[in-house]
Amino acid sequence: MPCGRNGIRPTMRGTQARIVTLKEEHPFFKGVYLKVLQMVNYSLWNNIASLSQMKKRGRKIGKLRFKSASRFRTLNYNQSGFSSTPGRVRSRSQRSEPFPLRLYRPYTKTVKGVLITRCGDTWYVIIQAAAVIESTREGRSVGIDVGLNSFAVDSDGTAIENPRFNERSLNTIRKLQRSIARKQRFSKNWKKAKSRPEKAHDHVTNQKRDFLHKLSRSYVDRYRTICVEDLDIKGLKETGSSKGLHRSIHDLSWGRFYSYPGYKVLSAGTQVIKVDPRNTSHICANCGSIVKKTLSERLHECPYLRECYR
Repeated sequence: MPCGRNGIRPTMRGTQARIVTLKEEHPFFKGVYLKVLQMVNYSLWNNIASLSQMKKRGRKIGKLRFKSASRFRTLNYNQSGFSSTPGRVRSRSQRSEPFPLRLYRPYTKTVKGVLITRCGDTWYVIIQAAAVIESTREGRSVGIDVGLNSFAVDSDGTAIENPRFNERSLNTIRKLQRSIARKQRFSKNWKKAKSRPEKAHDHVTNQKRDFLHKLSRSYVDRYRTICVEDLDIKGLKETGSSKGLHRSIHDLSWGRFYSYPGYKVLSAGTQVIKVDPRNTSHICANCGSIVKKTLSERLHECPYLRECYR
């Protein structure tokens, strides 16, 4: 990290203490609750630490981008600065009136934090509350293998069709993006045109989330143990030269699919086990011998078949 003023390298504690003086220099900061500003500082240093670790592991990384006020969409009230009742939330720092919200799922126990985030023209409130963890229940186990042709195939033989949400919306989004270039920058028509691709992207994101939530919920409700491959998804995107492969992996959102059962199992008494993906496509299920195959080969033929059944 480059040195700051007077050749002093900035630290997390130093920038945290700087928030107090920034409030004196810029009065508009006084309208923002202190915890919100502290969480912005925490996120900044957390991102810097993550990039540093990735660089040490040999990953190709870029640089942190400046996020202007127009691109900053989330307020994180961590532990304090808010008051909440079922169906209403109030920010204490702005002394605002409690604003109503549409509660999709009731929460129990103590509220630990509140995130207020904007997605397009819609505002969302994410309430972090203590969860009630149930005891482990009985049931079957299942293994899930994600792919490109089918979104996933499980050990029971069920194949989940790839919905291809990005691919279906790609032409529409491209047309909307081209229309922005024909408008005068920062004009009313330019602002209207700029909001249309954002809404289209939000629609695709909501489609993905709905599909992945329903799919992960169906597995969590039916099985006691869910086994998935511990894939290096970011590494798969970075390796190779095929842009189509990178786009397909990004469209499938494997990482998000793996994370959804991860937190659902906490309240369902289920467990998720990540398996080392090495040779999982080459090992014979009967004898355990390794039979090398290319990516195009979808059928396993064991040369030691007779020995398997002796």
